[in-house]
Amino acid sequence: MGEVYRAVDTKLNRVLALKFLTNLDDDKWAEKQFLKEAQAAAMLDHSNICIVYGIEESEMHNFIVMQYIKGRTLASAFQNTNARARYRSRAGSECSLK
Repeated sequence: MGEVYRAVDTKLNRVLALKFLTNLDDDKWAEKQFLKEAQAAAMLDHSNICIVYGIEESEMHNFIVMQYIKGRTLASAFQNTNARARYRSRAGSECSLK
């Protein structure tokens, strides 16, 4: 639903991540979902979830301003099939009923 870019806040001198809504084409449903995503993430406080600083609107783009966390992309992490299998088994065990 979006593309994430690394950016620099020149006023606060920090690196940020900007998530832009893609393929908008006056899609009101996508705009609402994008806002819900930002609101939901902003309510969470956990070390494994990036901090949402705000949501911005410009003439051409809506975007979420969030904490930048250095690391690999999810796509690069899943290039290795063993990593993909480990993730699936770990995710399944975390969701299993005990």
